[in-house]
Amino acid sequence: AAAAKAAEAMIGSQSFAPANRVDECRQLAAGRWNQHYVENLRNYHDRRYLQNEYPTLLRSAGEEGTAAVILETGCGVGNTLLPLLALSPGLRAFGCDHADFAVAKANERLEREQLQARGCAFVWDIGLPPPSGQLPAHGVDTVLAIFTLSALPPEALPAAFGHLARVLRP
Repeated sequence: AAAAKAAEAMIGSQSFAPANRVDECRQLAAGRWNQHYVENLRNYHDRRYLQNEYPTLLRSAGEEGTAAVILETGCGVGNTLLPLLALSPGLRAFGCDHADFAVAKANERLEREQLQARGCAFVWDIGLPPPSGQLPAHGVDTVLAIFTLSALPPEALPAAFGHLARVLRP
């Protein structure tokens, strides 16, 4: 309990960044994410554990003659999107990321692995409304946000949750 109080006191004593610095970081975010992917592309590996961690994730794929539709936020270069598509022929998957470099790499992989008929990636900052025409009009069944929400400023979270809720199938 004492360690927790000490940690809370330490955090509470830190000052917030000045507003102009916060605005600058937001304006440069897409470029910085692009640079991150350029410099660290080899550090990303396919996430092949999701079907074990979330066994219900793919269960509905192909049931009742309809394809399950997944949206992965922060899809990066496709390290979740592609393994999921490879695991389930009854799945359609969309990925979005803030970095256009990563989106281009994800789409290159989808094409190279001949999965582009069932999956695609597009640029979207989930703190803003979704771009028109990128997602199915009827919505998606599941939204994945693995390592995504922590990259948003706290004040953007309510809007992001609202946008993600609106793209879900009723």
